Amino acid sequence: MTARTTERRRTAAFLPPALLLLCSALAVAQELPIQPQVLSAPSGGSVTTPMYPEQGFLSPSRYTSACFGFSIDLPAGAPLRRLHARILPSGDHYLLALEFGGADRTTRIVIRARREKGDGAEQAARSLAAELRKQEMGWAGAERHKLGPMPAWRAENGGSSYVFEHAVLWYLDLPGCTPGSRYLLEIATDSTDPAFDAKLRKAVESVQFFSAKVGIADDLPAAAREEAGADAAPYTGPALPTDLVDQTIAAGPARKIDAGEWKDNTYSNAAVGVTFDVPAGFRVLPVGEGARVLALAQELSPSGRMPDRRHDLWLACSRTLVVVEDVEHPLANDVFPAAVLTVTRRDCIPDLRPPEDLNDHEAVESFTDLLVRSTEMIGLQKGLAGVRVGRKIIALEGTVPFRREGEALARRLSMRLTASSVGNDYLLTFFAVAENDAELRKLEAAVREIDATSR
Repeated sequence: MTARTTERRRTAAFLPPALLLLCSALAVAQELPIQPQVLSAPSGGSVTTPMYPEQGFLSPSRYTSACFGFSIDLPAGAPLRRLHARILPSGDHYLLALEFGGADRTTRIVIRARREKGDGAEQAARSLAAELRKQEMGWAGAERHKLGPMPAWRAENGGSSYVFEHAVLWYLDLPGCTPGSRYLLEIATDSTDPAFDAKLRKAVESVQFFSAKVGIADDLPAAAREEAGADAAPYTGPALPTDLVDQTIAAGPARKIDAGEWKDNTYSNAAVGVTFDVPAGFRVLPVGEGARVLALAQELSPSGRMPDRRHDLWLACSRTLVVVEDVEHPLANDVFPAAVLTVTRRDCIPDLRPPEDLNDHEAVESFTDLLVRSTEMIGLQKGLAGVRVGRKIIALEGTVPFRREGEALARRLSMRLTASSVGNDYLLTFFAVAENDAELRKLEAAVREIDATSR
């Protein structure tokens, strides 16, 4: 572990979310051009107007916030990549997270908005600068500033440190896209490329507010679409909209997923389109036991990581269908060969979609990053992607060392989580734990997709 990594972890307790996002190990999503994002509310209705603070547009040359009524022209001259971020608590919203460049020369920008709770831009900037100075992070005091025509406050570090090369934060107060709402807008940049850093800071300071009635004008969505330009795609930030997540968790759409039925040792679910044949020597457990089996991989997750509401969303959108265990052949103390079959509504987590092309490595990386954070199986690593038993499958793999009583040498417990689409409506995940890869494949072969024509 490098000194910089250690220092970044040490500071995580007091950094604001936008700076924390800058210094954390993020998954890079995909190269531009950016594809449109289609959101679905819990009822299934399509979101076509800016319902959320995150709603906006993104192109290779411009970011436009439809809710807050501003745009920032993105500097050219370096590869541009989108970043993923955790889902924030209610009232807190990530609007944008991008990375420019690569290797040793990177520049990042993160924009966050949160509902004001009696504090404002000046207080936020002064508090941050004071805390970072106390931690000897080399930050200068907060100062008055302007972003375009708007009054703002700015804090920045005085040069290279273990955590940041050159980071700047701007704070300003803005009305939201619902009458009477006010937000604290936080724009953070960090760079190891002085020349490009200067270009990005100039772009931020030249932000354009395209409506005199920011966040309130009736024609704001249309104005945002026009301001964004013809090459812009709908964009809702580096995570799903916070309010959409709140609504989905409250609605609990997993309750509407059909439970399926058992006949002898075969489980079938015509609504989902899947069957499962219980392997010889295994017994069926109550579905509530699935959490205990899944915990084997979740316990591999590193400590001290940032909380992510994506797992709460996953639980609200997923239903455990089958849990089986071989209690006759223990692998270790209280650990037996076991498997859990889970189904998730695809419209419930709109950004968690398996790529159509399994050779698209960046799309596969993006999907697996979201999957491991959704399931909280952070300790699993990306495995192979390919076609197995007639289905396109993406696998995540991991091992756990264990030693049986009386044995001198440690063994390794094999685990695998596979994900595949079933029709257009569902994502099927299958977690299995066994002594070796051959046993894992036996369990995976028990899952079969029902031909749509026979349902």
